[in-house]
Amino acid sequence: MSKGYGDFVLLDTCKKVVEESFRLDDNKQGHDILKRQLLHWKKEHSVARLLLVTESTGGYEDNWLRVSKDKALCSFVESYRINAKIIFHEYEAQRRNSIDDGSALTIAEHVVKNLENFSVTKSFHETAYTPARSLVRHYASLQQERSSHKNGLLKLIYQYLPSLEAIKPSEWPSYWLEIFVRYGSRKSI
Repeated sequence: MSKGYGDFVLLDTCKKVVEESFRLDDNKQGHDILKRQLLHWKKEHSVARLLLVTESTGGYEDNWLRVSKDKALCSFVESYRINAKIIFHEYEAQRRNSIDDGSALTIAEHVVKNLENFSVTKSFHETAYTPARSLVRHYASLQQERSSHKNGLLKLIYQYLPSLEAIKPSEWPSYWLEIFVRYGSRKSI
């Protein structure tokens, strides 16, 4: 998975390529094509269990993993994400270059080699509030940075212009910061 697209390949349990690698855009059309492809593979190859495995790429894989939660697929498709460090070491073990060689094939061969480690209890579970939690964490981080910058500025004011400390407003209006930008000295102010 990457920003904007995903590469896919289908291997059987003997590491034989059943369907060659292909690329889909990370949009509704691409997700619908993947869903149809998974249903097609189930019918054509009599698939009882199909693993949809992605490298953990900081969330870019979430849209693809959600596809497996579709009612038509959830009876035979299991979705997993793999730590990027595991895939990096797998590239080395398979003597592949992650830029030149297909990462989908590397991941697929790793999965086949370690099939016993993939069980339903370890599969991807959709969490409806993950984006909201990320937003709240980001907001809290911005608030901490804001406080840190204000404290740093207060220290500089105290060191450079201690007389302004007494007249500083309790809030931080934008004009207060403009004073320091426009008039850099006590004499100018």
